[in-house]
Amino acid sequence: MSEMGYTNVFQSRFMGVLRKLLDRGIVVASVGYHLIKTAWSTVYDSVVDCKDAAQYLIKHWNKYSLDPNNYGIWGSLEGGHLALMTALGPKSDFPTTDPLLSVYTPNFRFANAYCPVTSMIDMNVHAGTGFADTGRYTKMLGGDFEDNLDLARLLSPTTHVSSTSPLIQHP
Repeated sequence: MSEMGYTNVFQSRFMGVLRKLLDRGIVVASVGYHLIKTAWSTVYDSVVDCKDAAQYLIKHWNKYSLDPNNYGIWGSLEGGHLALMTALGPKSDFPTTDPLLSVYTPNFRFANAYCPVTSMIDMNVHAGTGFADTGRYTKMLGGDFEDNLDLARLLSPTTHVSSTSPLIQHP
């Protein structure tokens, strides 16, 4: 999670959800990822970070008492977008930064996303929001929207939904 997301996940409004998950034996991990506030980092880098973290957890499932066949992901706002991309984005399009993790593939059973960006291509879904202005994507994509349409498509969760996708839940 981002620095902001990390602190937000432990606020009282989320603690009830976290407690319910933990009470049911569900392990919760908070993932750190690149922030796009820097000129050298894009949303693509953040997706790779999240995929690396998921692969790391699968690699070390025994150390952390995880069930490698019962795995989910959850996030809100930018974390919701990253959760969807981590679960849906093809591994081949987001290669790991650690070759030792490349053999591990999380089999997500669910992805839960609260208020995520679901498409960077279909601007109709952003009508009336801050994302209706394609200029908002400049930092996210590392350049002008019009010059990065392929990357915008790659980073749009809706382009990766298929009949084999994990169950996507919207609260």
